[in-house]
Amino acid sequence: MAVLYKACSLTIFVTLDMMIFLTATMLTLLLAHDLSGNSAPPHFNNKPCQKNKNNNAAIMFDWKHILSKPFKRSSESAWKNYLEKKNLCNRPRQTFFEQTDEGLVRQICNGAGMPLDKSFYGNLCISNTNIRQYEVKVSTNGKCEVQRLKRLKKRVVVACDKVNNQCLPVHLEKYRNQSPNSKAKPCSPRPLLLA
Repeated sequence: MAVLYKACSLTIFVTLDMMIFLTATMLTLLLAHDLSGNSAPPHFNNKPCQKNKNNNAAIMFDWKHILSKPFKRSSESAWKNYLEKKNLCNRPRQTFFEQTDEGLVRQICNGAGMPLDKSFYGNLCISNTNIRQYEVKVSTNGKCEVQRLKRLKKRVVVACDKVNNQCLPVHLEKYRNQSPNSKAKPCSPRPLLLA
C-alpha cells in the first residue's frame, strides 16, 4: 500500500514498509544517543542477553539482515531492486540470511552460540555451526549497484540482547575468524544445564 504526500508541489510516494523502517530508524537514533551527546555502539552490553533500551533493535536487525521477500538470489538486478525497496543502499557491505534460516541465527543467542573471547565486546556471540548467508557489496554513489555477490556458509557473529523479554540478535558483526571463549557458558538468557 502506497501513501501519496503532496507538499510544496513535490509529490512523494511512501510505502508502508518504508514508513515503518524510517520510524524505527529515527527511534533507534534517538535512543542510542545519550545525554552527553555521545553515541554508544548499538551492541554495547557487557554480556549477552542483557536488556536493550531499544525495543526496536531486533526488528532493525531483521530488516537489515533477514531476506523477507522472494526474488532470484543469483540476479544482481533483483538484489538492487530488493535493496532499493528496503532503503538499504547506504551500506557498502551487507550480509543477509534466508528467512528459513532466521531460527538458526536467533538460536545463536539461545544456546547455539558461544561468547567471543575477552578481546571483543561482551555481548558478541559466535554460532557453533556454519550458516548460509549472502554477502553483497553495494556502490554507495546513489546508484545502488551490486558490485559483488557471494553465497557462503560460515560462522556468524551477532550481538545478543534481551528485547521484549527475549534474547535476540541486535547487531551483526563481521566474521574475522574470531574464536569463542572456551571457558564460557553458551549464550543464553538463562543458564543451560550441561550434561
